Amino acid sequence: MTRPSGLALKAASLLALLGAVAFSPAVSSAQQAETSTWVLVYAGGPKRPKYSVGDFLHLIASIDTTGKPAGWLCTGTIFLEAFAPSGRVFATWIGGQLADGSDWSAYLHTLFDPTGVLRRLDSAVTVLSRQAGPLQEKFPVVIMIPYPDTSVSELNVPWGNYSLTSIDGRLQAVGAYITEVVSRFRQNEYANLRLTGFYWLKESIWGDDIRLTVEVAKRIHQLGLRFFWIPFYASGPNVDLWARIGFDQAWLQPNYFFHPSVSALRMDSAVSRARSLGMGLEIEFDDRLFSGREYFNRLDPYLVALSRAPDLRRKSVVIYEGGGTLIQLSSSPDSLYRALYSRLVASLVAP
Repeated sequence: MTRPSGLALKAASLLALLGAVAFSPAVSSAQQAETSTWVLVYAGGPKRPKYSVGDFLHLIASIDTTGKPAGWLCTGTIFLEAFAPSGRVFATWIGGQLADGSDWSAYLHTLFDPTGVLRRLDSAVTVLSRQAGPLQEKFPVVIMIPYPDTSVSELNVPWGNYSLTSIDGRLQAVGAYITEVVSRFRQNEYANLRLTGFYWLKESIWGDDIRLTVEVAKRIHQLGLRFFWIPFYASGPNVDLWARIGFDQAWLQPNYFFHPSVSALRMDSAVSRARSLGMGLEIEFDDRLFSGREYFNRLDPYLVALSRAPDLRRKSVVIYEGGGTLIQLSSSPDSLYRALYSRLVASLVAP
């Protein structure tokens, strides 16, 4: 991604800004224990899986050769979406018509409807807990914050109207959204789910977004929740300041799987970069995995990299699976794909 000119902060002024920020501990030491494996759930946009109870079982459980859940695989979910149900974009930097307030509201409806995706996840956790034993705590859920793009001058949502033309207005919009999510989550009284925090959707940070993110982090921490981020591989300056900006947990995208021209040496570089940044690592694949050997062979390097980096494996790992590919992979009767799935499970499930 190209960094816009004129938005860079001088290093000295940036450090002064961050140095003036004192974050109180967001959560207890017990809550700070990292969930072993998270999975990204793209729910709400067009052409996404229905995320039935069965679909969720194929995301959070290891699936045996009979198609039945055998144990826990992913012990946390991050709900995010690039596209609104209308087809407009939350990830405003990818191009397309920008999401408006009706889209922010529709996304929450997708999550919190009485028969919505969170209710179905809750049911899936109930099923797996009975079969594999419950987790020590309720299943953690993280929910994205749509990016408050200044190109959307006014954000009109059922819980208020906000101007996105200033830092203050953007912060008010995000703060009200956070309050709405927390309120709806509490009202639903999920039996097995706990709201753990929020995810910052934009994968790089510069200019005024630094100040915005610092203030958003304060709001989240005041609620005893955590702030999560997954920057892309070449996300540029300020990525090394992720913890000082206010994020509690971050993973690095290697961006290897998607680009056949990129050699497997990228994974070595990604491991080194994640270590130097103090981040975890993202495993990446999508439905191109089934398109032929070119992409089929691009998942294993992630697994090899983790096996050679026990320090990173001791951190949490996050899975990007393109919105349904893990469901397909865990269900495949093909022996090659079954073997690949078994290697993935073996890499993620602690011995």
